[in-house]
Amino acid sequence: MAAHSYKVFISHATEDRERFVLDFARRLREHGVDAWVDAWELLPGDSLVDRIFEEGIKNAHAMIVILSRNSIEKPWVREELNAGFLKRLSGKCRVIPVIIDECEVPEALRSTVWQRVSDLGDYEEEFERILDSIYGRTRRPPLGEPPAQLRRQRLIDDLAAGRVPASDTPDARQDLEGLILDKYEPPLLRLQALVHYLNLETRSGTVLMGLLADPDPQVRRTVLQSLHKNPRRDLLELFDASNVGQILADPDQEVAVASTRLACDLVEAGILPAEVLTGVNRHSYWLVRRIAIECIIKSGDPKTLELLHEFRTTSYHVSQQLMRDYIESRYDAFDDDQRTLAIDLLRNLATAKRASRTSKSKTENLIEKLLLQ
Repeated sequence: MAAHSYKVFISHATEDRERFVLDFARRLREHGVDAWVDAWELLPGDSLVDRIFEEGIKNAHAMIVILSRNSIEKPWVREELNAGFLKRLSGKCRVIPVIIDECEVPEALRSTVWQRVSDLGDYEEEFERILDSIYGRTRRPPLGEPPAQLRRQRLIDDLAAGRVPASDTPDARQDLEGLILDKYEPPLLRLQALVHYLNLETRSGTVLMGLLADPDPQVRRTVLQSLHKNPRRDLLELFDASNVGQILADPDQEVAVASTRLACDLVEAGILPAEVLTGVNRHSYWLVRRIAIECIIKSGDPKTLELLHEFRTTSYHVSQQLMRDYIESRYDAFDDDQRTLAIDLLRNLATAKRASRTSKSKTENLIEKLLLQ
C-alpha cells in the first residue's frame, strides 16, 4: 500500500455486499483508496468491536455510509454511524453518505450532502464525485487573472509592504516590467520593482537595454551595476561598440563609472576590443579614465600603447603612474615607432594641466631613459 493512500471505512448492510459494496470497494482501491470492508478484514475469532471500531473507523480518513433499504434498519450501521460522527466532530474523519435505494435518510445525515447512485451497474460520474470528496478535490474552473489595473495595484501593494511580488507567470513578469518602465510612477517604487526584477533568471535583455536610456540616473546605474555583478553572457552579447559608446558618454558621474566597469567586462569577455574604452577620455570625471586605463593595460591588446596615447592629457596622478609603469616595464622591447609614441605620451603627461610636481618629475625622468636608450 502506498504511504500516502487514503484509508476509508465502508459502513454497509451484509445484504448490499454483493450487489454493490465489494465492486465499489475494489474500484476505490484501484484509485489509490485503501477501502476497509469487513468481509476482507475480519477473520474467525476476531473481536468485532476491536477490529471495526479500533482499526476500521479509528484509522479512517473518511467513512462512507452505504444507505439502502437494508442498511437503515441495521443496528450495526447505526453504531458505526454514531462512531463516525463522533470522529467527524473531532475534525479527523469525513462522513460521506452514498444512497443506493429509495430510502429514508437517517436524521444524523440529513444536514450532510450525500451522493445518490441510481444505476448500480453504471455510476462512473457518481464514483468520480465520491473520489473528489475523499481526496478533497474541487471541480471549480481555474481562477483567471484579474484585470491589469488590479494586478498593478496588487503589485504596488506588495512592494510597498516589503513582500516579494509574484513573478512566476508571463503576466506577472509583464506587470513587473510595465511598472518599471512607467516613468510616471514614483522613482522609489520603480527602483524597488527593478531590484526584484534584476534577480529573476527570466529578465528580458530588451527591457534592460531600454532602461539604459531611462531619464532616472538611479535606474540606469542600478541596471549597469547588476550586469557588472552578474555578467550573463547572453545579456553581455546585446552590447556593441555603438551602444557602449552611448552609455560611456552618460553625463552622470556614477552612471559613467558603472558604464566603464561594464565596458571592461565586455573587453575581458572578448566581446568588444579594448579600443572601445578610449571613449571615456571625453568624460570630465577622472575615475572613469583611471578604470579604463587599468582595463586597457590588463587586456594585453597589441595596440595598448596607441590606446594609452588617447589619454595623454590626463593629469590624475594614479592614471599617470599606471601609464608610466606600463612604459617603464616594456620600453626595452619597443621599436622606434613605439619609442617615439611613448615619448610623446610622456611629454603630454608632463605638461598636463593640474599634474602634480612629483608626477611631472617622474615623467621627465622616464623620458630621459627613453632618449638615452
